[in-house]
Amino acid sequence: MFNNTNSIEFELPQLKASSGRDREIKQFGNKKVEDIIYHHLFLDKDHRSLDIEILNKSDGSTQGRVSANILYYFGIKGVNEYNKAQFKGVLKNFSLFQGIEILEKHLSLDYPHKDMLRKIIQYLKNDFERREEEIDADYLDQVERETIELLHNKKHILVSDEIKPPPAQKTVLNGRQNFSRNARIAVEALMEATFKCEVNHSHYTFISRKHRQPYVEAHHLVPMKFQDRFPLASLDTHSNVVSLCPNCHRLLHHGIQEEYIEILETLLDQRHSRLIKCGIEINIEELKMMY
Repeated sequence: MFNNTNSIEFELPQLKASSGRDREIKQFGNKKVEDIIYHHLFLDKDHRSLDIEILNKSDGSTQGRVSANILYYFGIKGVNEYNKAQFKGVLKNFSLFQGIEILEKHLSLDYPHKDMLRKIIQYLKNDFERREEEIDADYLDQVERETIELLHNKKHILVSDEIKPPPAQKTVLNGRQNFSRNARIAVEALMEATFKCEVNHSHYTFISRKHRQPYVEAHHLVPMKFQDRFPLASLDTHSNVVSLCPNCHRLLHHGIQEEYIEILETLLDQRHSRLIKCGIEINIEELKMMY
């Protein structure tokens, strides 16, 4: 059974009333606003730094007022007993994914200005999804290159099902931390599946011009973003990487639950015993909550 991040006891400072000033929100657009919220809450950046690094106010003449106005719109203001900004770095010890879960937990509590908290959560979710797509695209490129290398050199693959320690290092992309993934493990899983879709071997996919094998994509059945819930076992293992045709892969990422649930049930049924050997114990209800 995995550990639930929602059980973390963490008290968020109280949001203040919104300033109502949304001029900067409209001026700079969603991406800049997402970056400002993330860098302030998670990366411990003050208003002056945000103006310079995010909004390119490099001459320092704004003295942080522009990004401050953005944060004040969301009620992110106020000081603590040490006369420091209450929200600055308040979630620095958590990943973006964990932070979102913590904020969502506060929606069920007696917390003021929940309307603004919902807006903050949505901005952070949009940011998270965009970064995940960037990371996934980079990972699939790595897998393609590693596939070419293994096939060209006719290297033997060694697939093993055993408990491995969680990734010790996190890669950083655009200021975001993410658990590292080994492209070699993914390629070995694809080769073990003989480059067929594990949902249904008859699913058609084209031939890759790069390595001349049917084009399939590697997917972590238990998503890597939940690695923190498995403190004793790595999710980046052969048992947890499945070979999917592009349609099934996109369906899992972007489809509605009524359509992807059958795929999850099929894949978990196939992999359940192997996952247990690797220290990954999970049932279908828990897995559904991760998608």
